[in-house]
Amino acid sequence: MVVMPLAKAEWSGVSLSLNEVNSDWLFESGRRNAEISRLDLQFEEKTPSGLGVGANIGQITTRVSDLNGPRNTRKFDGSYLGVYLRYPVPLGEFFSLHSKLAYQYHSATQIDSSVYNQIETRDIGVELGLSGRFSNLRVTAFAAYNDVSGDISGDTGTEIFENEESVSSGISFDLFVESSGYIRLRMTRGEQDSASLSFAREF
Repeated sequence: MVVMPLAKAEWSGVSLSLNEVNSDWLFESGRRNAEISRLDLQFEEKTPSGLGVGANIGQITTRVSDLNGPRNTRKFDGSYLGVYLRYPVPLGEFFSLHSKLAYQYHSATQIDSSVYNQIETRDIGVELGLSGRFSNLRVTAFAAYNDVSGDISGDTGTEIFENEESVSSGISFDLFVESSGYIRLRMTRGEQDSASLSFAREF
């Protein structure tokens, strides 16, 4: 797989992000590559217990390619909706454990006037991470599990798919430029190959 870049800008309670993800999906006819681009608007509310409850909406472009050449690529444009729960657990003064449970639903239509096909994708994800804070630098090692499934249906019939792998792992570095604002570099390998650069502000 190819490592794809991701750029993200965040604010307290609201984030706007641009995501590029590279993954492999298994169809009955074989394995295909999926390149996903998302423009994401995210809202989060933090409860008194520290639990973060969030939702995200956005525009999505999905390119599904056979392995024997880009001429077989199908491009879909559409939208998606997601919800998630996020909970940090302090482990002393400098360390914390992070957990996240998320669900996303994607729906997009093939961009081709001669053919009508629709792709629907469901993604259930769980992520666990351990963070350490050292002066103005925070380092987080994490592992994620994603169960991705869906189908492409329309003029060409119905094709069902699921992700080839389920587990990803990675590391992120947060450089604090003020008490609640930081720049994040995040790298992931596995089920979803990606790299990310974030400008964030915590609650």
